Amino acid sequence: MNSPVLVRILSVAVLGLSTLVVYQGRQLQTSTPQSQPAATGPVAASPHSRVTTPAAAATPTPTPAPRTTPFHWRNVESSDYGKYIANLRAIGCPEQTIRDIVIADVNKLFVARRAERITGGRVPPYWQTVESLPAAAGARIQQQLLELDREKTSLIRDLLGVDLATELRKSREGVTYPENRHGFLSEEKQDLVSAVREEMNEKWALLQPSASREGKTPDEISAELRKLNEDRLARLAQILTPEELREHELQTSWTAINLRNQLAAFQPSSAEFTAVYDLQKAFDDAYVHYYGSRNDEPALQRKELAQQQLEAQIRSQLGEQRYADYLAAKAGSHR
Repeated sequence: MNSPVLVRILSVAVLGLSTLVVYQGRQLQTSTPQSQPAATGPVAASPHSRVTTPAAAATPTPTPAPRTTPFHWRNVESSDYGKYIANLRAIGCPEQTIRDIVIADVNKLFVARRAERITGGRVPPYWQTVESLPAAAGARIQQQLLELDREKTSLIRDLLGVDLATELRKSREGVTYPENRHGFLSEEKQDLVSAVREEMNEKWALLQPSASREGKTPDEISAELRKLNEDRLARLAQILTPEELREHELQTSWTAINLRNQLAAFQPSSAEFTAVYDLQKAFDDAYVHYYGSRNDEPALQRKELAQQQLEAQIRSQLGEQRYADYLAAKAGSHR
């Protein structure tokens, strides 16, 4: 077959295919059902399908969520403690948590200041502990450290209205005093009593070393210790009623604590405990608290005689059977 004939055959074939495509397209359009207008009434839903929005209903444009500012601690924290506390309260921080945060921050601040007083900002010698430096540095540094402690206590009271020693006890022991021995008092009185206690403990701790350095006699040291205890009781009497002061001493004095430990197996009644306590307290005040440094023979003989008299008085108060129980309990506590 020559080329002109072949070209004519191909042209007819292409024209036929084009005509077929157009015809099939028109047939497809006529066989497809026209879309019905959207129903305006309620749409009945199958019990097994979700009810959807009719096609003609306009889809609302979604409202963008409001932008929130990310929380940063720097927006709360402040170098001004008053503002810092106000910011913490503004975000709903619990009051006890605010106390814990602020007290920890203040403690950190004063630890740095304390270290500065002790070491002068220098690294301590490798053969010395930091704790040994204040004594080596003398009374001047010790006094500065006590002043720092008082300043910290005052700052916490001004900022939070609480007693620092009480709050630290809460964090250590879960109560305001060991075994909550101050729990019979109102919170306000607990704080005031605790402040007196901390102040007197400081003075008591300073008195013995200073008396030794100054070469005071045992009688002079005893007189100062007695005076310090009298001052303590006078301060407490301004805070507590006579009944509360009596209860305070029965709860917290060294004599009471020692007796409770010794007489646990004895299980004394209230009357028995107070009877023994009053006798023991008089002996402790005369021959233990302010007498411990006396070790000469005449002093030891006086103490031994007073001890015998004390036991006779306790025996008279308790009676024979209970006194025997009392001696057995004391012996058991020393094993």
